[in-house]
Amino acid sequence: TLSDYPDFNVLGFNGREDEGVFAELEATLTKIEYAGFSPHLRLRRAITESNIDLYDTQESSISVGIESNF
Repeated sequence: TLSDYPDFNVLGFNGREDEGVFAELEATLTKIEYAGFSPHLRLRRAITESNIDLYDTQESSISVGIESNF
C-alpha cells in the first residue's frame, strides 16, 4: 500500500510518503482435535517504510487459538 500525506510539513520535510507491505499465514490443525476443537495458528509480518524515519515500522506477531470443527 502507498499512503501520501502532502500537507505534512515538519522540520523542513515537504510531505510524507509511506509504503507498506504485509504477509499473513493462517492454519487450523484439524488432525489435532479434542472435544470438537482444533488449534488455530496465525503468523503475521508487516513493514512500513516512510521517507521520514520516525514513521518506519516493523511488526511480527504469532497468534494461537482454538477453532470449532463443526
